[in-house]
Amino acid sequence: MEKLLGICVAVFACLTTMVSCKKDNNDAPKASFGFQANGTNINWYPEGATNNACILCLPALVNYTTYYNLSSSAPQDMSESLLIQIKGTNLNIGTYSDTLTVTVDPIGSPHRLFTPALRAGATEPGDYASVTITSIKEGKYHDGTFKARLTAAPYGPAAPKVFIENGVFRNVPWN
Repeated sequence: MEKLLGICVAVFACLTTMVSCKKDNNDAPKASFGFQANGTNINWYPEGATNNACILCLPALVNYTTYYNLSSSAPQDMSESLLIQIKGTNLNIGTYSDTLTVTVDPIGSPHRLFTPALRAGATEPGDYASVTITSIKEGKYHDGTFKARLTAAPYGPAAPKVFIENGVFRNVPWN
């Protein structure tokens, strides 16, 4: 029994040491993310605010080999979100634009906005998204702007358009 207790203490000590040596991520700059949708301000993460959010809700740039997703959602609600697909294998300072030339099923839409009052996606020819990366800090934290034109649900050529304007993101990490 004493051996088992000794092993448990040794394992606990090792785990405590490993956890305490882990780099503290509190020094990471706070990300900010905001835009207007048809003139309505949506500011999920204002500059300088504390990011009290679920880990999957925070603004991010995620690499999927042939494209990146710039995304964010409301601080405590992943169902309220914006996703913009950026085509390319590397992200550098510059502008990345994508305009649809054919109709796309809403499920396959490369750019999407979901809020409690609105569902929209790039589904119709002429729908587009444009992202400009203005700076990259420490090779990981991206600043930039974005805009888009999407088609509102129930989608289709006669459906209303949603204009995403004045989009700004700061310190969004690349994952």
